[in-house]
Amino acid sequence: MSDPAIIQGTFSSMKHVPSRNVMQLIIEVAIEQADHALNALGGLPLPGAAKFVAIALLDHKVIQSQKPAKTEKSKIGLNEMEKARIRAVMLCDDVAFIKWIGAIDAVDAADKMRLAIKAKSRSLIGKERDVFSSFLAFETKFKQETGRMAEAR
Repeated sequence: MSDPAIIQGTFSSMKHVPSRNVMQLIIEVAIEQADHALNALGGLPLPGAAKFVAIALLDHKVIQSQKPAKTEKSKIGLNEMEKARIRAVMLCDDVAFIKWIGAIDAVDAADKMRLAIKAKSRSLIGKERDVFSSFLAFETKFKQETGRMAEAR
């Protein structure tokens, strides 16, 4: 799965929408892949702007044979930048954060966070040092202003 537009997910459920005579298929992706998956799909869906995608069943025998050998990083677990990226995603679902940043919902909070840390995507927190540092400062400010962290003396 070297193509950046291919993301592995799990077919977990479906829902019939009788008013439109269609089925909604629910595919779950790992939280670490959420930004990548949305980017691959061209961002969030907009009403009246259909985006057509393909559905394919992955051959697990091929996937297993193509998995790279574990590196030191993968043996240890997620690095600090990747952990910060995951916190950024989870923070946007936090009601206190949504209120603090002046957003109306989690999507708006994510937009405002990207503006505040000067990043096109929260995924850059796990890849670029300057975005990572900007997020850490932003996260610290939120925690201090909401009483979740003591202010530095």
